[in-house]
Amino acid sequence: MHNLGFNHNILKSGYSPTVALGDDIRKLTRQGIEVFPLHTGDPDFDTPEIIKASISKALFDGHNHYSDSQGLLVFRTAICKEIKRIKDLEYKAQEILVTIGAIHAYFLSLKTLLNQGDEIIVLTPSWPTHVKLAEVLGIIVHEVGGTLETGFIPDIHSIEEKVTNKTKAIVINYPSNPTGALPNKEFLQELTDLCLKKRLYIISDEVYETILDENVRMEYPSAISESAKTITISINSFSKSHSLTGHRVGYVAADAKVIKQLKKVSQFSITNAPTFIQKGLSDVIGLSQTHESCSTMVSKYQERNLLVDELLKSSDRPIAYKKPKGGFYYFIQPSFKHINVEVYCQKLLKKTSVVMVPGNVYGSSGNQFIRMTFAASNHQIKEGITRFLEFHNSNISL
Repeated sequence: MHNLGFNHNILKSGYSPTVALGDDIRKLTRQGIEVFPLHTGDPDFDTPEIIKASISKALFDGHNHYSDSQGLLVFRTAICKEIKRIKDLEYKAQEILVTIGAIHAYFLSLKTLLNQGDEIIVLTPSWPTHVKLAEVLGIIVHEVGGTLETGFIPDIHSIEEKVTNKTKAIVINYPSNPTGALPNKEFLQELTDLCLKKRLYIISDEVYETILDENVRMEYPSAISESAKTITISINSFSKSHSLTGHRVGYVAADAKVIKQLKKVSQFSITNAPTFIQKGLSDVIGLSQTHESCSTMVSKYQERNLLVDELLKSSDRPIAYKKPKGGFYYFIQPSFKHINVEVYCQKLLKKTSVVMVPGNVYGSSGNQFIRMTFAASNHQIKEGITRFLEFHNSNISL
């Protein structure tokens, strides 16, 4: 007779460190405690009015029933047009699967491509879910870390050394959460060559692709060659680009043979993404007014990126970092040697009400770093970093 119990992979896993931190901070704000939220990946911008109006109209127009489990055809077609506009890549509607945000897209990819006991390589520092969700599914993870000196882009030979006969995929995330790093085309050429030679998939998380610093160009593994495109699983969402985090809508772009298998897992896990949200977005994501609203947000992020850089440079004690090329995070290394970053962030919150994320949750290569966001208001950024610098400059013992 078996005892009542739980999946052993779930028991071994903790909660998502970034999501759990967000829950804790929301509790503090509900209690009326003021904090300076330099931790969140949730844009402080409201959803553009044109999108809210279109989704609301779709709701009241009766788009409230099941849709095609792969996603509304009109929405998948609109996504293909956006991919062409942004990446200059051709995808067909049958190569798109609509998901409940990027996390669901990543779950589908892992569950479809790998068996329990298979291995993936994750290039770190990286969003914790890339490692933790794989471990929950019984997949073995090997991290390959970049360093501050290399701009957090690892050496291709160190990646190849981790490949075994059980390796099935390499997971990349550019622009990177948490570092803001972007690889050049040469690195992606080497990576795709390796994956084609070893017959590996590339799972490419591209949710920050439109949030780039000025004069920076985004390169894609799927754009390297037609062969590279067939092994690339591109994951995306509208959460960051359109400030739609609460709507939970994303997609996978991949070879039609891959999508056909992903759709099975999607049918068993969600049936379909919310129909009215799909319809509402399909009517407006290609409009110039929507593009202008999103471009305005990106311009504000660029201004904030410069603001954070200026504030950090004013520190009395040095702080090591690379100015991010994309996304809206700074991954910084305080000058203290061998600090416990979890304790550091706890003390920072307790003494200054400033919330940042300890870098060790992004992989072992982040052990001496902390992550701060500039997806916050200018007031929160200025006051939060001012308080952080006072703490940083005074804490010699840490």
